[in-house]
Amino acid sequence: MNDICSSRMFLQHAKKPKMDSKFLPQEMSEQPDLCCQTKQEMLTNLQEQLNIVVRQSFKTKFRFYILVTSEDGFFEQTKEVLEAEGHVSVDPEQFEVGLQSTAMPLLIILRNEDIAEYICTIPRLLELKKTPSVLFAGIDQPDDVLNLTHQELFNKGGFVVCDSAMLDSLMLDNMKTLIEFLEKLSSSGKWTWFLHYRDCRLFKEKQRTSMDAKKRKQFLDWCQEAGIVETLPYHECDILSGGQPDYLSCLLHLQAQHATARFAVFITGQCYMSTFLDAS
Repeated sequence: MNDICSSRMFLQHAKKPKMDSKFLPQEMSEQPDLCCQTKQEMLTNLQEQLNIVVRQSFKTKFRFYILVTSEDGFFEQTKEVLEAEGHVSVDPEQFEVGLQSTAMPLLIILRNEDIAEYICTIPRLLELKKTPSVLFAGIDQPDDVLNLTHQELFNKGGFVVCDSAMLDSLMLDNMKTLIEFLEKLSSSGKWTWFLHYRDCRLFKEKQRTSMDAKKRKQFLDWCQEAGIVETLPYHECDILSGGQPDYLSCLLHLQAQHATARFAVFITGQCYMSTFLDAS
């Protein structure tokens, strides 16, 4: 009753009168169309600018090598598309690896679906990786490189993997030296130290009886929080009853999974470790 007397109920259900669009000012009635037109013009202009950038990016011609893994016409079509734009196909003996700069940069092209199985069959792969002017691209379509829709492979940075024996022999000072080296390398591309799950588990068990192992475990935990060290998901290498893990196969799988990392480093044996650290 009080609500009725105070007109609250009436106000809650009262409808606002609608204004006929014909009584609106002409500027207001045309505003939505004007916004749509402006938006379309902006998109068109952006597309034109992107096309200009793409065309300009290919004024510099490059040499290329396509890793052919089958008789599929895909590879020949890719070659024809690139040669039609003035780019030059080369063979492995024409790579000119090791040079800091060349007249024409070199692009190594793989089909994306071939990366996992064939990425390490690229001729002179390590030499190519060590040559800054060499680029790598993964493609799904023959014109992906020209359209800049390719995947950049072996772009920068890398990762390190140690075998169990090497890891067990590392003292805290060795670990700190390695981390400092990786941090230095990361200034031009992120480097990561990958640890196997089984090794982390062994460190955890040893820290209960060894103060040195506890300090090393704490240091690795800190590095992991800092993003320098990463524990790999549990996989075949971590089966304790399986004997010595196949680290080489594991490294190849990791390279395929982290295809943007330029270098994959496997450390095994004290002499290799010394050489690696001395290189810093």
